[in-house]
Amino acid sequence: MAGRNNTTPPPESSRPFADGGASEKSQLDWVLNSQSQMKERLAVIETNSEHTAKSLDRFELAMEKQSEALIASLEKQSASQEKAFEKLCATQEKSFEKQCAMFEKSLDKQSVDIKKVDSDMIKVVSTIKYAAGALAATALILGLIINGQFGKFSNFMDEQQKKESQKVVSPKTDQGK
Repeated sequence: MAGRNNTTPPPESSRPFADGGASEKSQLDWVLNSQSQMKERLAVIETNSEHTAKSLDRFELAMEKQSEALIASLEKQSASQEKAFEKLCATQEKSFEKQCAMFEKSLDKQSVDIKKVDSDMIKVVSTIKYAAGALAATALILGLIINGQFGKFSNFMDEQQKKESQKVVSPKTDQGK
């Protein structure tokens, strides 16, 4: 039995033939022997089958445990990643809100600065208008004063000229008399 495997029947050549001088008893012994060997082989096959079934059951159980462990691990990772994502979103949202608030404050400050500059410009323009008006009024008043003074001065000069011309004319007339 060293060269045969357990699933192969005994070779047909080992079977005794009736026409070759074998007796019925030897044929019956051979059949009984073959049946006995077949029973042993079937028992071994059944044992191997049971062992294989148990091994498959253990393998399925191990696969289920590994699958459950993998699912649990993936759920933990998913939960961890979800928490990290939520934390990142919250951080980004806070940062965005902070930047928006800073931008709004900056805009408010610039708006106040623009209003102040506008107010200052209005004051400067008003001051320039008042100064221009005062300058124009001063020029008008000075013009009137100067015109009036020139008028008086002109009259004074005319009177002086008349007086001098009368003095010049009077001595000539006095000499001729």
